[in-house]
Order: sequence, then C-alpha cells, then structure tokens
Amino acid sequence: MNISSRKLILALLYAEGKAGEKEPIEGITRMEKLVFLLTNEDFKEVFGELNYKADNYGPFSDRLVDQLENLVDLKLIEKSKGRNLELADEFNYNFTDVKIPDKFSLTFYGEALAKKIFTDLTDEERKKFIDIKEKFNSIPLDALLSYIYNTVPSKYLKNSRIKEKYLKY
Repeated sequence: MNISSRKLILALLYAEGKAGEKEPIEGITRMEKLVFLLTNEDFKEVFGELNYKADNYGPFSDRLVDQLENLVDLKLIEKSKGRNLELADEFNYNFTDVKIPDKFSLTFYGEALAKKIFTDLTDEERKKFIDIKEKFNSIPLDALLSYIYNTVPSKYLKNSRIKEKYLKY
C-alpha cells in the first residue's frame, strides 16, 4: 500500500501494543523513534517524505512534528500530558522544573479513520506496525534510545548530544 505520513501515524496509533490494546504513544522522542524504525526499513516512501536528519537526540523529522500538529488540529489525534503528570497529581507533587512529555492518542474520529487505514494494509504491513508498537512503545525511553543508537546508520547520530551515553563502541 502506498501510505502517507499522516496515515502511517494514525495506523501506528491504532496498532495494538504489548498490552494487546491500542496504546497511546508518550513523548515526541518516542514517536519520532517509532516512526523512524517503521519507515527506515519498511515504508521508504514515507521515510523520504519525512526527511529525517541528524539532530541533538538522534534521527529527527520536523515534518513529522508538523504532521502530528496537523492531525491534532484536525481533531484526529489528542495531545495531552503523559503519565508523569498523572503521577504528580496522585502524589500532590508540582513538577515545575520537569518537562512532562506529551501523550498522543486517537480521538473518536481518529480511531474510526485509523481503523479503515489499518484494515486496508496488507497482513504483512499490519504485522510490522504491531511488531514496532509491541517491542518499543512500552519499554523505558533509555532502552529505546540505546536500541536506536546501536542500530541506525551513524549519519543520523553525528549531531547527537547524548550519543556517548547510548553508543556501545
């Protein structure tokens, strides 16, 4: 299937994760890395459209950020504060100096559209979405970054400010 970056994002959010349900994706860094992993090997046309570059934290796409914002504006994706904020509320703690990552999830309308997109994928393509989501959506971000830093081409890591922490030489 020829898929656009917006459709790919919706399908990724629709794909089941490790818990066997449609999990949100927490944080722009995690979203960037999951989409990078999915498109770098399997959806080359989207990879080219997203124009990933070497950034401060590894592979990064300004275009992906724009597409996410567009999907939020279209009310297909909801962007809210992630679980750390929920924990802060539970323990009555104010994280004034801590950046709380955004959590991306499908809205009611987004889920209906994503279901159609996901259903139109081949069995093999659906499996790729599910594999990425199951393997990498619920692991600690440090583990995901370690995997990225030790598997992607070095050209995407050359500007990274954190590569020494994650690269295993």
